[in-house]
Amino acid sequence: MRLLDFSDGYDSASAPDSGNVAPGALTLPSYASDAAYVTAKGSAAAAGDVYYNTADTAVKAYIAGAWRYVVDRNSTETLQNKKFEDSSTVIADASDPTKQIAFDAGGTTSTKTTIRAQQTGNRTLDTPDENGYLAHFHAKSDSGATIANNQGSPSDVTGLLLDKTSYKSAIVLCEIRRKTTTNEAITVGLLHLYYRALSDDWELIDELGGDPDDGVTLTVTAAGQVQYISDSMSGSSYTGTMKFRVLAIPA
Repeated sequence: MRLLDFSDGYDSASAPDSGNVAPGALTLPSYASDAAYVTAKGSAAAAGDVYYNTADTAVKAYIAGAWRYVVDRNSTETLQNKKFEDSSTVIADASDPTKQIAFDAGGTTSTKTTIRAQQTGNRTLDTPDENGYLAHFHAKSDSGATIANNQGSPSDVTGLLLDKTSYKSAIVLCEIRRKTTTNEAITVGLLHLYYRALSDDWELIDELGGDPDDGVTLTVTAAGQVQYISDSMSGSSYTGTMKFRVLAIPA
């Protein structure tokens, strides 16, 4: 015969009765805090100590040198420092658990993929009922640059540089606005940029519409830097801007 002691702050003085534990026969000790439990126990917390925390309405256990919450099946908890194995973890439909979403954490050793949301409201992403790949564009930037007046030599469009080691092509949605007290020119459209490995060079196709002559010519260097030149717009109080969004396809 052996004595079975539960680490609940109390020691049994005699052998337990034989038989099964009946429902409701075993009750965890209840305390308002970890400190209250330790005080009642009369010694420091030890691995395996368990009690019911009345303040948090949760079961707590002393594991690996710290008090930790025991998560039950239906409790609402925020989990931290957990890893779920992809081979045994699925997200199941609440009404029909046979409808499931599974994940496969493939890829290269010691790497991870981060899914980052940037919504400003509730969003829903629907997947088609077919096999395939998730195609995507990389939103490299939302930026703006100054277009100077009468810029005779090529000048960099700030923020519009494509690194060939990271990107091989891009579509740029842009708007160019130039204005003085007596003149105004606006163009909106797309720039197509693509890298040619054979010549180690970038090329640019301009598809801008609006005013037929905005006085701005765009080019791209072999390093992937978009540049511009501009004519002289008459009038005073000149302002010139180029706003753009880059959708770059990763290398």
